[in-house]
Amino acid sequence: MFLRYRGVYLGILLTLMVITACGPADSPSNPSTEDSTPTAQVLDAASESDPEPTLQPLPTAISAETVDEAAPEPAVDDVVLVDDTTEPVAVQQESEGYFLGAANAAVTIIEYSDFQCPFCQRHTIQTMPLIKEKFIDTGRLRYEFRDFPIASLHPLAYRLHEAAYCAGDSAGESAYWLAHELFFSQPDQFKINSLAEMDTVIVSKFATVGLPDVSACLLDNRFAEKVQENVARGSAAGVTGTPAFFIGEYQISGAQPYAVFADAIVAAEEGRLAELIDRATQPPAVPAQVAALPTPTKVEPRPATGLGDPEAAVTIVEFSDYQCPFCKRHALETMPQIKQLIDEGRVYYEFKDFPIPSLHPLAHLLHEAALCVQDSAGTDAFWSAHNLFFERSDLFQQDSAAAMDSAIATGLAEVNLWDADIESCYANRDFADEVNANGAEGRRLGLSGTPSFFIDGYLLVGALPFETFAAAIQLAEEGGLAEALRPQAQPEPQNPTPTEPQEVSLNGDEPEKGAVDAPVTIIEFSSYQCPFCKRHFDQTMPLIQPYIANGTVRYIFKDFPLPNQPQAFKVHEAAHCGREQGGDDGYWAIHDIMFVNQSVWSRSPMGEHVDVIKELVRTADFVDGEAFDNCLDSDQFVDRVNRDLQEGTALNVRGTPSFFLNGNFISGAQPFEVFKQAIELALQSQ
Repeated sequence: MFLRYRGVYLGILLTLMVITACGPADSPSNPSTEDSTPTAQVLDAASESDPEPTLQPLPTAISAETVDEAAPEPAVDDVVLVDDTTEPVAVQQESEGYFLGAANAAVTIIEYSDFQCPFCQRHTIQTMPLIKEKFIDTGRLRYEFRDFPIASLHPLAYRLHEAAYCAGDSAGESAYWLAHELFFSQPDQFKINSLAEMDTVIVSKFATVGLPDVSACLLDNRFAEKVQENVARGSAAGVTGTPAFFIGEYQISGAQPYAVFADAIVAAEEGRLAELIDRATQPPAVPAQVAALPTPTKVEPRPATGLGDPEAAVTIVEFSDYQCPFCKRHALETMPQIKQLIDEGRVYYEFKDFPIPSLHPLAHLLHEAALCVQDSAGTDAFWSAHNLFFERSDLFQQDSAAAMDSAIATGLAEVNLWDADIESCYANRDFADEVNANGAEGRRLGLSGTPSFFIDGYLLVGALPFETFAAAIQLAEEGGLAEALRPQAQPEPQNPTPTEPQEVSLNGDEPEKGAVDAPVTIIEFSSYQCPFCKRHFDQTMPLIQPYIANGTVRYIFKDFPLPNQPQAFKVHEAAHCGREQGGDDGYWAIHDIMFVNQSVWSRSPMGEHVDVIKELVRTADFVDGEAFDNCLDSDQFVDRVNRDLQEGTALNVRGTPSFFLNGNFISGAQPFEVFKQAIELALQSQ
């Protein structure tokens, strides 16, 4: 029956992709340029073909001799320049950080960067020396570096950014830039898996190049808030990958060649930057009525996890996370039906690891354990472990690596999949590199959520119903899958800022305060770890409160934890757990506790922050601690938080805080006067 409607199923595919996948707020997309590192595309720096850079002294820290002339450069046509008017230019230029060049130079470049991003390293080693020689040293350019560590890709990169500030605070500006150069010139030295070890390596490496001892500064988390403020500022400006550069109000994305920067700087000096941007962003001359067919993606084979006949007409490769609830839904509800097609010889199916550390920091251990089982006992045993991890997901919701180790041993032993060889393999982390390599491959292929599937190389995302898979498989067998997935002829503009009133969906379960029939409704999309959201909470919300109390404003809160704020997601869940016990009043009590204590829980290491959250929640007198812990540990509200994330993304929310006042979009932690004026205008229009 479903085959009669296969066009319908494939027609709604994109909608299903948005709402049925685990992952950060950004939906999967093809990156605009090879040389940016958004969540969807990342390469291991060790795989770069560039020569090993050498550390040079500062202030003449970067010399042109370090440029590798033989290294391939991206085509100039690949440059992405975005006219971003969501934040005033004045906000972009404000700085309390470090910069190179004359403070009064005619042109300023602001770079958002990640010390562990390989493309940021390429820019620093290959392109920055020429920019420095030609423009900075000659007084024509002021160059500012801002922090944008991407936690979902580089969980401990933020510590390097904090350490650079510590060095500058202790020994001055030149020390900051020497730390900057150290991190980019010796990236392999800082590929560390634990915070304590990272701090030890930083202090040791600083000593070898004459930088001060920053151990006390790191211990105090002295610059944690500053780093997060820069991340929030970049997110609000539309930064999603690194490196990203702003010249005035315009953005250049990716490690572009020197010529791109030189042309843009000269254009800015001559007052014609807008013309350059307009030319660079003109759409290709392709007839609107003929959209190109999608191109199949080459996915590296992984026969060790393969099910079925490798010569089957259709191959499906799944990238999954054992702690993702949508992956669990696919494994338990849809996979048994796909297995029938596998057994019939129509489909060959492989499984690849894509644990998302920002959401599930211990999931990688499950992936390693399953591969140890496969290595010792074969493919059938691997799938038995796979099924166990999804069927018994509650057993593997642990807060520490030690507890997860114990749960894995217990669970696998119960199904006779734990012996001395598997235990040794798991203890030695024999498959840690393979799990990491699978994750890196997925990101290179443009993935940012789970589950994701490649059907003969064509990407489908989310826990889609079996009917969609069956239709796609038959289309693949007939050679028609590419045509079915052909994009619409007239694509929507990317991430437009809402200019007309938007209809924001309300599901009836949102936390709110104020009269339901109030003439003004404000809906806030917020992240508990965002410093600008805290500013709104501290400075503006108390002044809005009288409008709520007198029945003028109905105020609704929606979750929008950003992917570069990994501790935030669990806090959003915690607020909903509080609401389960105390209703809306309980929700707002936890909401207030978390913003007041943002600096306490946000500086706790991943994993440990959950215990801090639990302690803070217990300060609310209505909370049943045991029931709250059970709620938080069970991931009861993961889907609820993800729903708000997807809703915000669909509304083109790009940063936090974002507000919809009677549907009208307000971006950022605006002063109270902005809200007051908007409220009064809304009242006058009724």
